[in-house]
Amino acid sequence: MSKATKFDEFLSSNNINCFAKEEIDNEMLSIVYRAHMEVSSQNLPTMIVLDDSI
Repeated sequence: MSKATKFDEFLSSNNINCFAKEEIDNEMLSIVYRAHMEVSSQNLPTMIVLDDSI
């Protein structure tokens, strides 16, 4: 099971639906999750990158 699959299951089981998922076509099979977090009345971009590396 890949890291991205585990992360998808985590998001689903915790009812977290704010991330947009983008699959990158490269040798590491990268997947980027993007969202915005509100901190001190500012929207900050948030990005999580998962791939098949160690």
